[in-house]
Amino acid sequence: GKALSLADVAAFKSGKTHLLGTSLAGDGALLASGAPNAPAGANRGAVQVFERQVGGAFTTTEHITRAGGSDGDLFGWGLAAQGQELLVGSPGANNGGSGRGRVDLLARDGNKVWQLGSGPQPTSWGNAQKFGQAVAWVGDQAVVGAPGDDAGGADRGSVFVFTRKPNKSWEQQARLQPANSKPGDQLGEAAATSFDGEQIALGAVRGDPNKSDLNGHVWVYRKLQGVWTLSADFAPPPEIAASVDATDKKARFGRAVAIDGNRLLVAATGDSSKKKLGGSIALFRRDGAGKWDYKARIFPQRSEVGDTFPSALAIRGDRLLVGCNGCEQPSKSGDNHGRGFMFVFDGTTYSEAKELSANPQTYYELYGASVGFAGDDAFVGASYTDNPANSTADDRVGGVYHFKLAPPSCEGADT
Repeated sequence: GKALSLADVAAFKSGKTHLLGTSLAGDGALLASGAPNAPAGANRGAVQVFERQVGGAFTTTEHITRAGGSDGDLFGWGLAAQGQELLVGSPGANNGGSGRGRVDLLARDGNKVWQLGSGPQPTSWGNAQKFGQAVAWVGDQAVVGAPGDDAGGADRGSVFVFTRKPNKSWEQQARLQPANSKPGDQLGEAAATSFDGEQIALGAVRGDPNKSDLNGHVWVYRKLQGVWTLSADFAPPPEIAASVDATDKKARFGRAVAIDGNRLLVAATGDSSKKKLGGSIALFRRDGAGKWDYKARIFPQRSEVGDTFPSALAIRGDRLLVGCNGCEQPSKSGDNHGRGFMFVFDGTTYSEAKELSANPQTYYELYGASVGFAGDDAFVGASYTDNPANSTADDRVGGVYHFKLAPPSCEGADT
């Protein structure tokens, strides 16, 4: 994989730790990536837009900052794309309070100028709500995580579902907060929706009835006759719970989630069955009656101690993109260079088909912080890599790596 050039982006030619690659969202020929720490030290945030050119290469087209933004907004932390529009989460924005968060709509007009529009907002706000930390968007439906929501207890968290009306306004459809979630769970740090918009998976890596261990919890909601109904509720499967490190005691189940059709993928980064804190992915399947069952654990072909695999998941048909920003490279032990993978579903489980290697890969990149698709292209975010165009040495601007994939052959998520 080759890093997308940032040579034409003046904002990335000075300063450090913009964290480009923290988030990724693509649709067709459009790719966007969040840099929530930009400009350096201010954490206002920015979104970098790339577009596919004739020949297939992606080049920079727009560097977007929010008019009226403030330090600490973290604009770009959450990100979703659809057509020529983006939903951008700013979980640190005060937004009339303190740390309430915000989601903005960005739409590209006929002159290819990005215009700021109205994004979804909850019917009730709370301080430190962190609304916008996770954002997903399918059709006329948006899903937004608010892990700091104090409804029902401090930092219990919620996930909001919105419908976009014909006049382009947004209406809150549901506030998802499972009855057995607890204060401190921070529900909404991880959220994903299926391609048909009929299912939502929620991850709470801090979810644990005992509050002593970060075992994690995952819930699945399904829209039945227009009503969001809880259809599955998972603690770590027994073989994962039994495989946590004896000292660490944390499964970290639910750090990332992906769902489509009858398949649910859940990160369990504390699984130590292969290597201490090596991590795994849990695969669940839904049967014809709508019942979900745990089926298998998924591992990379090679694990290292402390990998905490995976950090990011993205599903498209039978392909699964996996990022692991904590993974080590054998020749560079002790540093979070990160790794990226392509797994393929064979009808029963997922197997590693290819490692998506950065070229070149440098020290402590956090490669795999995010993953995403745009058309038949795959992308891996490396939020702590250096930008060669930057005049500041060891700048950690962040970056995005591009992989051209062969078109899928008759693949698609089963339902």
